Amino acid sequence: MEKTKPIEHFINKEIALDFKCPICLDVPSWENYLETECGHFCCKDHNLKLHTKCPICKQVFSNFVKSKKTERDIKALEIYCDYKEVGCNWNGIWGDLKDHLESNCEYFPIQCKWKNCKERKPRNKIKEHEETCEWRIIK
Repeated sequence: MEKTKPIEHFINKEIALDFKCPICLDVPSWENYLETECGHFCCKDHNLKLHTKCPICKQVFSNFVKSKKTERDIKALEIYCDYKEVGCNWNGIWGDLKDHLESNCEYFPIQCKWKNCKERKPRNKIKEHEETCEWRIIK
């Protein structure tokens, strides 16, 4: 799963903005956020140090907060499929995106089943590729 998503991926951008990282301007996933005691968010990857100033309000903080409610709120953000630009019409909550991509998305790239083939094709085109793959086993 990606650690962050750009604001454009969210259906309700106003709600997603509440969780936006002030450093990279993306929204961190529920597994990749830090929340300061002053209630602001950023991505873990930015390695904020304790006893430094919050990037938003400049208040010195001495603790990071981990909240189950915040994790649920981030998972519940409504999002478009990562493959919307190439035709996928799915939208749902961020917490369901991984299942959609791995199980249902017709545009998610799938590795060819034939040994030695390095091709990855969208789910809706992989069978066609595998039938003509130069690495396929012909019986």
